[in-house]
Amino acid sequence: MTLVMIIAEDPQVSLSFAIFLEAGGHSICRTRNVQEAIEHFDHYHPDVFVTDLPTPVENGFNSIKELKASHPDIPIIVAYNGEDASHTTPAILEMALAAGADKAFAKPVDPVAMNAAVEPEAR
Repeated sequence: MTLVMIIAEDPQVSLSFAIFLEAGGHSICRTRNVQEAIEHFDHYHPDVFVTDLPTPVENGFNSIKELKASHPDIPIIVAYNGEDASHTTPAILEMALAAGADKAFAKPVDPVAMNAAVEPEAR
């Protein structure tokens, strides 16, 4: 069973990710931000991070870089909804991958695709 650490400031987003990942047979733990995720990492030892890309997106890219720097072997899966003034959603998802995310999804996320992405053989 994969242990997924969900990182999302919005409780509704965190809950929705938790519901469909648990339904897919994964264990989850939830944090509100990257700092909490890093602080609680040694307690949970997650297999993968799933994070909602916060806005402004520049903060999200910095968060991805911070996660990757602190735990380079743990995959990061990003979900993003919306556009900012200068980038489209596909461009933002590409930038998330360039920042260190291993997979990126536009929201609404397909639960089947997200569950498949956290499986060890998909990483």
